[in-house]
Amino acid sequence: MEANIGDFVNDGYLSGEQADLVSDGVVALLGIVRPDAVALVDSFDFDDELELHNSAIGAKDGDVYTRLYEWSNKDPLNGEAGDGAVVEGAEEMLLPFMRMNSSKL
Repeated sequence: MEANIGDFVNDGYLSGEQADLVSDGVVALLGIVRPDAVALVDSFDFDDELELHNSAIGAKDGDVYTRLYEWSNKDPLNGEAGDGAVVEGAEEMLLPFMRMNSSKL
């Protein structure tokens, strides 16, 4: 409903105030669901290897920063002729940050 809220307002099904309530309700519900979000997604048992979601942040192990770093190294835009060369200073700046902020899951 929130994704198409403009249609609901435009067609007269909701007032602007009601549309605001829908958006506020979504935010409130996200706060309730957030603590269980990983378990809920894991319950679907998607296989990380199938890359169904093709997301560096969606793997079960929760190791987001390492995976993002690895994916960026594989990206052809991040090195000459796609060699995956690390940009100067990246290791000095990013690796300590990644170690500090590793997942606590």
